[in-house]
Amino acid sequence: MFTDAPIIHLRETDSTNNYAANLQKQSKQPEGTVILADLQTAGKGQRGTTWESHRGENLLCSLVLYPDWISPEHSFTLNKCLALATADSISAWSGLQASIKWPNDIVLRGRKVAGMLVELSWSGERIQQAIAGIGVNLNQRTFSVSHAGSVSALTGRYTAPEEAVATLRTHIFDWYGRLRDGHLREIDQAYRQSLYRLGVASRFIYREQEIMAMITGVDASGRLKLYAENGDSLTCEPKEIAMVW
Repeated sequence: MFTDAPIIHLRETDSTNNYAANLQKQSKQPEGTVILADLQTAGKGQRGTTWESHRGENLLCSLVLYPDWISPEHSFTLNKCLALATADSISAWSGLQASIKWPNDIVLRGRKVAGMLVELSWSGERIQQAIAGIGVNLNQRTFSVSHAGSVSALTGRYTAPEEAVATLRTHIFDWYGRLRDGHLREIDQAYRQSLYRLGVASRFIYREQEIMAMITGVDASGRLKLYAENGDSLTCEPKEIAMVW
Protein backbone atom coordinates (compact mmCIF):
# COMPACT_ATOMS: atom_id res chain seq x y z
CA MET A 1 0.00 0.00 0.00
CA PHE A 2 1.20 3.49 -0.96
CA THR A 3 4.56 2.18 -2.22
CA ASP A 4 4.09 3.53 -5.75
CA ALA A 5 2.18 6.68 -4.82
CA PRO A 6 3.97 9.92 -5.64
CA ILE A 7 4.92 12.80 -3.37
CA ILE A 8 4.20 16.03 -5.25
CA HIS A 9 6.40 18.78 -3.79
CA LEU A 10 5.22 22.36 -4.33
CA ARG A 11 7.07 25.54 -3.47
CA GLU A 12 3.79 27.33 -2.75
CA THR A 13 0.03 26.77 -2.95
CA ASP A 14 -3.08 28.25 -1.40
CA SER A 15 -3.97 24.99 0.36
CA THR A 16 -2.66 21.46 -0.15
CA ASN A 17 -6.22 20.17 0.33
CA ASN A 18 -7.45 22.48 -2.44
CA TYR A 19 -4.59 21.43 -4.70
CA ALA A 20 -5.32 17.74 -4.09
CA ALA A 21 -9.05 18.23 -4.75
CA ASN A 22 -8.37 20.06 -8.03
CA LEU A 23 -5.85 17.40 -9.06
CA GLN A 24 -8.46 14.71 -8.42
CA LYS A 25 -10.88 16.47 -10.77
CA GLN A 26 -8.29 16.21 -13.57
CA SER A 27 -7.17 12.63 -12.95
CA LYS A 28 -7.68 10.16 -10.13
CA GLN A 29 -4.39 9.85 -8.25
CA PRO A 30 -3.00 6.63 -6.74
CA GLU A 31 -4.04 6.03 -3.16
CA GLY A 32 -1.45 7.47 -0.81
CA THR A 33 -0.50 10.35 -3.10
CA VAL A 34 0.91 13.22 -1.02
CA ILE A 35 0.85 16.92 -1.80
CA LEU A 36 3.71 18.57 0.10
CA ALA A 37 4.14 22.36 0.18
CA ASP A 38 6.84 24.68 1.47
CA LEU A 39 4.21 27.38 2.01
CA GLN A 40 0.42 27.60 2.11
CA THR A 41 -1.04 31.05 1.51
CA ALA A 42 -4.51 30.00 2.72
CA GLY A 43 -4.01 26.83 4.73
CA LYS A 44 -7.21 25.40 6.18
CA GLY A 45 -7.88 24.68 9.84
CA GLN A 46 -10.88 23.42 11.77
CA ARG A 47 -14.07 25.55 11.92
CA GLY A 48 -12.98 27.78 9.06
CA THR A 49 -9.71 28.88 10.70
CA THR A 50 -6.41 29.27 8.90
CA TRP A 51 -3.14 27.46 9.56
CA GLU A 52 -0.15 29.70 10.27
CA SER A 53 3.22 28.50 8.98
CA HIS A 54 6.54 30.01 7.85
CA ARG A 55 7.96 29.02 4.48
CA GLY A 56 9.95 25.77 4.48
CA GLU A 57 9.96 25.32 8.27
CA ASN A 58 7.08 22.89 8.78
CA LEU A 59 5.31 19.87 7.37
CA LEU A 60 2.33 20.96 5.26
CA CYS A 61 0.76 18.14 3.33
CA SER A 62 -2.39 16.40 2.14
CA LEU A 63 -2.87 12.69 1.52
CA VAL A 64 -5.37 11.11 -0.89
CA LEU A 65 -7.20 8.00 0.33
CA TYR A 66 -10.04 5.82 -1.02
CA PRO A 67 -11.65 4.22 2.06
CA ASP A 68 -14.81 3.22 0.19
CA TRP A 69 -15.14 0.16 2.43
CA ILE A 70 -15.85 2.26 5.54
CA SER A 71 -19.49 2.36 6.58
CA PRO A 72 -20.96 5.78 7.52
CA GLU A 73 -21.13 4.94 11.24
CA HIS A 74 -17.38 4.30 11.30
CA SER A 75 -16.27 7.32 9.26
CA PHE A 76 -14.80 9.09 12.31
CA THR A 77 -12.56 6.08 12.88
CA LEU A 78 -10.60 7.28 9.84
CA ASN A 79 -9.96 10.56 11.70
CA LYS A 80 -8.83 8.53 14.70
CA CYS A 81 -6.30 6.62 12.59
CA LEU A 82 -4.90 9.77 11.03
CA ALA A 83 -4.63 11.47 14.42
CA LEU A 84 -2.88 8.42 15.91
CA ALA A 85 -0.47 8.28 12.97
CA THR A 86 0.34 11.97 13.34
CA ALA A 87 0.82 11.64 17.10
CA ASP A 88 3.08 8.59 16.60
CA SER A 89 5.16 10.51 14.08
CA ILE A 90 5.57 13.51 16.38
CA SER A 91 6.53 11.20 19.25
CA ALA A 92 9.21 9.67 17.00
CA TRP A 93 10.62 13.06 15.98
CA SER A 94 10.52 14.58 19.46
CA GLY A 95 11.31 11.65 21.72
CA LEU A 96 8.28 12.70 23.80
CA GLN A 97 4.73 11.38 24.09
CA ALA A 98 2.32 13.38 21.94
CA SER A 99 -1.40 13.57 22.79
CA ILE A 100 -4.56 14.07 20.71
CA LYS A 101 -6.63 17.13 21.58
CA TRP A 102 -10.07 16.18 20.33
CA PRO A 103 -11.00 16.12 17.59
CA ASN A 104 -7.98 16.74 15.36
CA ASP A 105 -5.13 18.60 17.09
CA ILE A 106 -1.90 17.13 18.42
CA VAL A 107 -0.35 18.44 21.63
CA LEU A 108 3.23 18.18 22.87
CA ARG A 109 4.15 19.48 26.33
CA GLY A 110 0.85 21.35 26.49
CA ARG A 111 1.36 23.16 23.16
CA LYS A 112 -0.48 22.63 19.90
CA VAL A 113 2.04 21.34 17.37
CA ALA A 114 -0.21 19.86 14.69
CA GLY A 115 -3.70 19.97 13.24
CA MET A 116 -5.72 18.00 10.74
CA LEU A 117 -8.58 18.65 8.36
CA VAL A 118 -10.14 15.58 6.73
CA GLU A 119 -12.48 16.34 3.83
CA LEU A 120 -14.69 13.48 2.68
CA SER A 121 -16.47 13.02 -0.65
CA TRP A 122 -19.47 10.70 -0.55
CA SER A 123 -21.14 8.53 -3.16
CA GLY A 124 -24.48 7.56 -1.70
CA GLU A 125 -23.69 6.14 1.73
CA ARG A 126 -20.08 5.30 0.96
CA ILE A 127 -16.97 7.45 1.15
CA GLN A 128 -15.71 8.01 -2.37
CA GLN A 129 -12.45 9.66 -1.33
CA ALA A 130 -10.79 11.35 1.62
CA ILE A 131 -8.32 14.20 1.44
CA ALA A 132 -6.46 14.41 4.74
CA GLY A 133 -4.72 17.72 5.31
CA ILE A 134 -2.08 17.57 8.04
CA GLY A 135 0.04 20.46 9.28
CA VAL A 136 2.87 19.86 11.77
CA ASN A 137 4.98 22.60 13.30
CA LEU A 138 8.45 21.12 12.96
CA ASN A 139 11.01 23.92 13.12
CA GLN A 140 9.15 27.23 13.44
CA ARG A 141 10.09 29.21 16.56
CA THR A 142 7.64 32.15 16.65
CA PHE A 143 3.83 32.03 16.70
CA SER A 144 0.99 34.52 16.95
CA VAL A 145 -0.83 32.50 19.63
CA SER A 146 0.61 31.50 23.00
CA HIS A 147 -0.62 27.88 22.95
CA ALA A 148 1.22 27.00 19.71
CA GLY A 149 4.62 25.33 19.62
CA SER A 150 6.84 23.18 17.44
CA VAL A 151 8.93 20.05 17.78
CA SER A 152 12.13 22.09 17.50
CA ALA A 153 11.05 24.83 19.91
CA LEU A 154 10.05 22.25 22.55
CA THR A 155 12.90 19.79 22.13
CA GLY A 156 15.70 21.45 20.18
CA ARG A 157 15.46 18.76 17.49
CA TYR A 158 15.44 19.72 13.81
CA THR A 159 13.37 17.58 11.41
CA ALA A 160 13.45 18.18 7.66
CA PRO A 161 9.92 18.29 6.15
CA GLU A 162 10.99 16.00 3.28
CA GLU A 163 12.10 13.33 5.76
CA ALA A 164 9.11 13.92 8.03
CA VAL A 165 6.55 13.25 5.31
CA ALA A 166 8.00 9.78 4.68
CA THR A 167 7.74 8.93 8.38
CA LEU A 168 4.19 10.27 8.56
CA ARG A 169 3.08 8.25 5.53
CA THR A 170 4.57 5.09 7.08
CA HIS A 171 2.56 5.60 10.29
CA ILE A 172 -0.59 6.36 8.30
CA PHE A 173 -0.02 3.14 6.33
CA ASP A 174 0.15 1.27 9.65
CA TRP A 175 -3.03 2.66 11.21
CA TYR A 176 -4.98 2.74 7.93
CA GLY A 177 -4.10 -0.92 7.44
CA ARG A 178 -5.47 -1.76 10.89
CA LEU A 179 -8.70 0.05 10.01
CA ARG A 180 -8.97 -1.82 6.72
CA ASP A 181 -8.43 -5.11 8.55
CA GLY A 182 -11.26 -4.36 10.98
CA HIS A 183 -9.31 -3.67 14.19
CA LEU A 184 -11.86 -1.10 15.36
CA ARG A 185 -11.62 -1.85 19.08
CA GLU A 186 -7.83 -1.51 19.02
CA ILE A 187 -8.12 1.85 17.25
CA ASP A 188 -10.82 3.10 19.62
CA GLN A 189 -8.80 2.13 22.69
CA ALA A 190 -5.58 3.68 21.37
CA TYR A 191 -7.38 6.92 20.49
CA ARG A 192 -9.02 7.15 23.92
CA GLN A 193 -5.76 6.50 25.73
CA SER A 194 -4.08 9.22 23.65
CA LEU A 195 -6.67 11.91 24.43
CA TYR A 196 -5.23 15.10 25.89
CA ARG A 197 -6.38 15.68 29.49
CA LEU A 198 -8.41 12.48 29.63
CA GLY A 199 -9.99 12.24 33.10
CA VAL A 200 -8.52 15.59 34.20
CA ALA A 201 -10.77 18.46 35.30
CA SER A 202 -10.52 21.11 32.57
CA ARG A 203 -12.22 24.31 31.47
CA PHE A 204 -14.48 24.26 28.43
CA ILE A 205 -16.72 26.71 26.61
CA TYR A 206 -19.97 24.78 26.15
CA ARG A 207 -22.74 26.54 24.27
CA GLU A 208 -21.16 29.91 25.10
CA GLN A 209 -20.90 29.13 28.83
CA GLU A 210 -17.72 28.21 30.71
CA ILE A 211 -17.89 24.87 32.53
CA MET A 212 -15.53 22.54 34.36
CA ALA A 213 -15.63 18.95 33.16
CA MET A 214 -13.57 15.80 32.63
CA ILE A 215 -13.19 14.03 29.30
CA THR A 216 -14.33 10.42 29.58
CA GLY A 217 -14.00 9.40 25.93
CA VAL A 218 -15.44 9.74 22.43
CA ASP A 219 -18.55 7.99 21.11
CA ALA A 220 -18.83 6.02 17.86
CA SER A 221 -19.84 9.14 15.93
CA GLY A 222 -16.81 11.08 17.13
CA ARG A 223 -18.63 13.21 19.70
CA LEU A 224 -16.78 14.15 22.87
CA LYS A 225 -18.05 12.61 26.11
CA LEU A 226 -17.69 14.65 29.29
CA TYR A 227 -18.59 14.40 32.96
CA ALA A 228 -19.36 17.91 34.13
CA GLU A 229 -18.64 19.36 37.57
CA ASN A 230 -22.39 19.66 38.24
CA GLY A 231 -22.86 15.90 37.69
CA ASP A 232 -24.20 16.09 34.12
CA SER A 233 -22.95 13.69 31.47
CA LEU A 234 -22.52 15.50 28.15
CA THR A 235 -22.03 14.29 24.59
CA CYS A 236 -20.85 17.16 22.41
CA GLU A 237 -20.39 18.02 18.75
CA PRO A 238 -17.24 19.98 17.80
CA LYS A 239 -19.26 23.11 17.01
CA GLU A 240 -20.77 23.37 20.50
CA ILE A 241 -17.74 22.90 22.74
CA ALA A 242 -14.10 23.96 22.92
CA MET A 243 -11.43 23.32 25.52
CA VAL A 244 -9.88 26.45 27.01
CA TRP A 245 -6.11 26.43 26.56
